[in-house]
Amino acid sequence: MSHINSAKDELVGLTLVDGWKVLEKLPRSQTDTGGNFSAGYIVESPSGAKHFLKAIDFSAALSSADPARMLQVLTEAFNLERDILDISKRLSNVVTVIADGTLIVNSSTSGPQPVQYLILELADDSLRRMAVVSRRLPMSVALKALHNVANGLRQLHGRQVAHQDMKPSNVLKFADGAYKVCDVGRASIKGRAAPHDHLAVAGDKSYAPLELLYGHMDPDFGVRRWGCDAYLLGSLATFLICGAQMTALVVSELDASAQPPVWSGAYAAVLPQVRAAFARALDRVALEIPSEAPYREELALCVRQLCDPDPAVRGHPNTRAVLANVGNVYDLERYVSIFNRLAMMAAIYERQNAIP
Repeated sequence: MSHINSAKDELVGLTLVDGWKVLEKLPRSQTDTGGNFSAGYIVESPSGAKHFLKAIDFSAALSSADPARMLQVLTEAFNLERDILDISKRLSNVVTVIADGTLIVNSSTSGPQPVQYLILELADDSLRRMAVVSRRLPMSVALKALHNVANGLRQLHGRQVAHQDMKPSNVLKFADGAYKVCDVGRASIKGRAAPHDHLAVAGDKSYAPLELLYGHMDPDFGVRRWGCDAYLLGSLATFLICGAQMTALVVSELDASAQPPVWSGAYAAVLPQVRAAFARALDRVALEIPSEAPYREELALCVRQLCDPDPAVRGHPNTRAVLANVGNVYDLERYVSIFNRLAMMAAIYERQNAIP
């Protein structure tokens, strides 16, 4: 679908409730959730603080093939995202919502139209842009980001939320040096229906856990959704190590007949081939970690555990043993600690070897 210009694109210069001023519209790449129905802006509070505003114009749904259904989907998605952000307030590694509301915009193309908005913390940078600009982030920086992301996901899980779309562009860096998880537009709350529940892959398919690409959707919320987050954390580590996500590496190691678009059988039947391809992909990832680096083996082990193609064994084995049948076996507490420790090891290693 091509970009639809509508009321959401005409907010610059307007003043919101409580004196917020809309200063600047951001390029479309700054806001992925909502697709053609959303736009991003820089806004200024009455005190002069800058924040990010995400605007959604539901009236654009009227030009869709099924306006009533699209309006329902957009409304449910917006309310879910707003509610998730609300219950996630004051989490140290999750982007905080500052305010939300509705603005009537006198659109030049469609007259007065309501625009829903969310005002969020404004970041300095995204992990994806940082990785692209530097080509390869120092491992101390990458591991600090992984530590913060693991903590952010664990914080969300503690609120019964699964993110399901964790990727480099959804990790933001702030002025105080903290990295925070953002964009919960594809998240799910345990016990509450979401408009994307029917999708095998709620988020970006190119990062998706392998079992979901094959259509293997466990009915258990934890397995399907928190297990997805564990995989995505491991894939984020893979990206920061070698510049490619785990899913792409594994698929590239599979015979064409066993790849997700072609394979039509059960996931259990193709799993041995996927496991063999995963082992080869892991070897490629490990080669990108300096052999003399003190964190090499443990980091590679984390990637193997988090990205295991079988969700029944994915994650830290000690966590699975302790929490089996009594909690979230994908709990990321151990990885929060491990990535923090490895980040400190990497910083010392880089100083000792004058690595920029």
